[in-house]
Amino acid sequence: MEKKDRLDHLDVLESDSVYIIREAYRKYDKPAMLWSAGKDSTTLAHLARKAFFGKVPIPAIYIDTGYHFKEMYDFRDKLVDEWGLNLIVSKSEKAEEEGITPEDKLKCCGERKTQALKKTMAEYGFDALLLGIRRDEHGIRAKERTFCFPPGTEIYGDQLRNIEHVKKGDRVFTHTGRMREVLDISKREYKGDLVKLNPVYGLPIHLTTNHPVLSKKTEGSGKYFSYELEGFDGETRGGEGEITGRASVDWREAESLEKGDWIFVPNFDSNDENKSYISLDSLLQDQEELVKTNGKLHYKSAHRDSLWIENTIELNGDILRTIGYYIAEGSFCRSANQLSFAFHEDEQDLIDDLLFTMKKTFNINGKVRARDSKAKEVLFNSKVLGLFFSRLCGKTAREKKLPYFFNRVELDKLVELVRGCWLGDGSHQRYTTSSSQLAHELRTALLKLDILASIKEKSKEEPGQLVLRVTGPYKEKFKEIFGIESSIDYEDRFDMVKEVKETPRVDSKGPHPRTGGRWIRVKSIETMPYDGKLYNLHVDKHKTYLPHGIAVHNSPRDQDFQWNYKDQPPELWDQYKSKRETGQHLRVHPLLSWTELDVWKYIKRENLPVNPLYFAREGKRMRSLGCKPCTDPVESEVKNVDDMIEEIKKSDTEERSGRAQDKEEAHAMQRLRALGYMLVV
Repeated sequence: MEKKDRLDHLDVLESDSVYIIREAYRKYDKPAMLWSAGKDSTTLAHLARKAFFGKVPIPAIYIDTGYHFKEMYDFRDKLVDEWGLNLIVSKSEKAEEEGITPEDKLKCCGERKTQALKKTMAEYGFDALLLGIRRDEHGIRAKERTFCFPPGTEIYGDQLRNIEHVKKGDRVFTHTGRMREVLDISKREYKGDLVKLNPVYGLPIHLTTNHPVLSKKTEGSGKYFSYELEGFDGETRGGEGEITGRASVDWREAESLEKGDWIFVPNFDSNDENKSYISLDSLLQDQEELVKTNGKLHYKSAHRDSLWIENTIELNGDILRTIGYYIAEGSFCRSANQLSFAFHEDEQDLIDDLLFTMKKTFNINGKVRARDSKAKEVLFNSKVLGLFFSRLCGKTAREKKLPYFFNRVELDKLVELVRGCWLGDGSHQRYTTSSSQLAHELRTALLKLDILASIKEKSKEEPGQLVLRVTGPYKEKFKEIFGIESSIDYEDRFDMVKEVKETPRVDSKGPHPRTGGRWIRVKSIETMPYDGKLYNLHVDKHKTYLPHGIAVHNSPRDQDFQWNYKDQPPELWDQYKSKRETGQHLRVHPLLSWTELDVWKYIKRENLPVNPLYFAREGKRMRSLGCKPCTDPVESEVKNVDDMIEEIKKSDTEERSGRAQDKEEAHAMQRLRALGYMLVV
């Protein structure tokens, strides 16, 4: 297959930033750009020129505090002439009149920067502001947007894995129910709040507060109806209820969800890549004594009369059902080289089925013995089979899992795999296991069969035990497929799940498959503090994945938290849009995913003009630009951009270490941020 052309790192950053700038210009009536004559905002201005083919159709606002270096003013005026920028100088007259100086840094910044900018935005009626902020500059600035999940979050895919174990090239299910490749995995440290989202029919999901979740909100119509209901006491009482209004489907930030909202669990598309055979030695490659002759396996050290096992077997319904028996009640004793299956004494039909299939498939006879008054054990003496089954599906109860190919077998064979698990260890339409992976994989398998199952902890006293239970609306279908009846009849008393035949469409563009799925209710939402690692996936094409089966949009960032350009969907901007109130403006951050090193490499590649303050004079230079009384130089011998790139690669000093406001206590920066001061120069 021909390899696709890929953009290099700077191309990716440039293309995505240009895309964001164009979308901001399209979406907002009157956008402006904050420009300070520093490297980042100059890079932003250059990207704006690229976005509009050499011209910048939006004004550039320069906040003049009155305390800037002369070189900043000179550089500003020169570039305005050369690039034809429409410059607006924003200045606080109040600060001049009241004599506010940098002696009170917070007050000075608040009046000379924040209030000056607010006044300019209001005076000109700007409704959006493009800024050159980067995430890596400061801890406070790093809080702009983080979409991630903590370790232990189960991701539904070709193989179910915790998010921290997902690798590039793995395939995961998207909100369309189809599998797509994982292009990148990002990991970062995070300290802040997580949302704990509790859906009906599922375990809680923990995610960052602004992670987009495919959701549906139903608002009231403003119309009411009267009703009368007879109570248990025989009394009839009246009331009034609001008629349900129109439902709105969108990618919403997790913290905006409420109890009663709907989140989406898709159906899983049948995979045309069906696996029909498996070779046992594919799981036994580390076994040096294993011998393969004429397609059969044998151990050198085994007794000369021991059985030779067929290496390649057909994955038919019988063997998949047998694998299900192993998952439910199988084990391997390495010291005795015995593969064991445990059954209740009343399950003679399952014992006979197991003996028949093992004989037919591997030409091996089993031995049945009583374990106690009500249990029987079926033993097979084969190291090859013992290792094969235990490596395929796990050794201990907590390690049990479905075979890695369970998503790649035909549906009728998948039915037999699930049937074996359920008959071996299930109780009516409930399955109990201590393996979280197995619980979620069985749930995935059932979803492929269009059956929704819930996952819950068995009890507070047994937190390690998970119960998989077929949900009410699907009990009849489960009975129809597996012949297993429910011990409790289903009554449709609560509106907790709604099936849809088509995948919900947020935008008129983008994928719109017919796989469908179901909306399930949000039972509760709460926030909780978190301090630790977070992970995120960047998924090809659809840009979505399914933690615990719930559809979420991935953050458009790669392993370095860079925006990824590859196959960017046209509706990306709408998926991360925000609503503004009257009189407010929105901040747009085209450089948020760039690093300081990225900016300097880009300046070199594009041969951009650089303010001379960045280069060393007498062993000192400015690493970031600001007000003269509040900005100290750093020691450096940098003479040109190449020197700069090498210095940054080796430096462990924070970029803004010379800026006084960034040396303030955290609460001071938080206050500035709350006031709107997030300006980079």
